[in-house]
Amino acid sequence: MIKLLIGSSFLILTALAACSPASVPANTSAATALPTNPPAPTATLTAEPTQTGIPTVPITFPAIAFVSNRDGNDEIYVMNADGSGQANLTQNAASDTHPTWSPDGKRIAFTSNRDENNEIHLMNADGSNPINISNNSAADDFASWSSDGARIAFVSFRDGESAGLYVMNADGSSQVELATDVNNYPAAWSPDGAQIAFNTNKNHSPGETLVMNVDGSGLPIRLTTQSGRLSWSQDRKRIVFGSFHDDVTHWEIYVMNGDGSNPGNVTNNIADDKNPAWSPDGKQIAFNSDRDGNGEIYVMNADGSGQANITQNPAYDIWPTWQARSS
Repeated sequence: MIKLLIGSSFLILTALAACSPASVPANTSAATALPTNPPAPTATLTAEPTQTGIPTVPITFPAIAFVSNRDGNDEIYVMNADGSGQANLTQNAASDTHPTWSPDGKRIAFTSNRDENNEIHLMNADGSNPINISNNSAADDFASWSSDGARIAFVSFRDGESAGLYVMNADGSSQVELATDVNNYPAAWSPDGAQIAFNTNKNHSPGETLVMNVDGSGLPIRLTTQSGRLSWSQDRKRIVFGSFHDDVTHWEIYVMNGDGSNPGNVTNNIADDKNPAWSPDGKQIAFNSDRDGNGEIYVMNADGSGQANITQNPAYDIWPTWQARSS
């Protein structure tokens, strides 16, 4: 397993904006109120065998977790922000994807089909003690932590063919549906935990990003259209997201204000640039691109300058996520 040597810092998820806000019908969400203070853990969870044989490498804060198939199947890897120290955290024959760091930097939530269908799992930051926390016969995917680390939002198909946005406590208890007909991308919590942004195609094709109150009150507000994975800055001033606004033939990375205004393309490349994530200090953005012939992890400055391939592997490397803070 990997020993993370992590210094103290805080993740400042930063993000900018894309369309003027507009109210949409309230039936986009199930408008189910969530408890302000999650109840004490009640779920009975069984830990999976601890992974062994993972080499110890010097990983320093802020680390980047990502997905790669370089070992023959999708696994979750970790590396330093400059691309050094790349190592497999999961080492499992199943598919392990879509990692996201807990706000304290000590755990990673991810999707795995090691229990025969996609479920939300947790593991320690070094890959130890993986555990299934969603435990449902339907597919559960795309975990997203609340800013206080108490809750996890995720996408599930448990209510039929269309996907729903669910929220649960970080131990897997109190699973509640928050919105219906969502797209297959993770939601993004506001820094204060009061709102959550997500993608849906219920009211607009080919899709839109809405933000709603977590307690179900008020009307959802439209932020932008045609978007993919997004994240909200710690100060709520910016949102970064993937989109094909300017050209339907490929994806680009955009930044917009937190209210959906002033979206701007920061990658401007003919390849697909997707799945952006802010660095903790808000100065850089990690993303994956196929501009070198296969999926690779790139890092650039927040204004789009200095784009650099940091994985440089013939396999595909996708879905980067920055460590939030030191453990």
